[in-house]
Amino acid sequence: MSLAETFFPTLWSNLTPHQKRRAVLDQLLAGRTAEEAADLLSAIYGVIGTNHVRGVMDRHRLHEQPAVKAAATARRQVERAAVRARARGTGSPVVKLRPVSRLPGARLPSVSSGPTGPKLSGKHRPKYVGLTLLQLTATTCKRPLWEDPDTALKDKFFCGRPTGAGASYCAGCARAMYRAPGEDR
Repeated sequence: MSLAETFFPTLWSNLTPHQKRRAVLDQLLAGRTAEEAADLLSAIYGVIGTNHVRGVMDRHRLHEQPAVKAAATARRQVERAAVRARARGTGSPVVKLRPVSRLPGARLPSVSSGPTGPKLSGKHRPKYVGLTLLQLTATTCKRPLWEDPDTALKDKFFCGRPTGAGASYCAGCARAMYRAPGEDR
């Protein structure tokens, strides 16, 4: 990543049609819907609406590609299996996150940004293990837990604790990030 990209991130409007097609196609091949693709791409390229994604899909006829059809079919099969499992009372195959304190032998991330995640100091340490970019939802805290801008994507985690309605950060991270001038961080 160049210094210019650090201060001036690439926006969706600055991408070429080919780059937009590739970004949307990658999301569709991963089995995501247009809404999910828009949410994920918004985190990368700034605000992108579902209609932007649908427009790219229509212009390039991405929904007609065999690989995209196969990914959508596989997703529908998994969703149907989950519905059937819930109907039988056997539960859902979805894995739910639990606080670190309840997991035996779990440790918070260490000083070095490694495969377990980044380090946070003392009083601002989250109680949840960090989430990856793909695991974030509208109701999870999006505070980055890495400090080095050259951290590899696989080592980038976000807080992930539940947030209030319309908030980007949980109460603890909001207090840590938004302090009055002169207040100790």
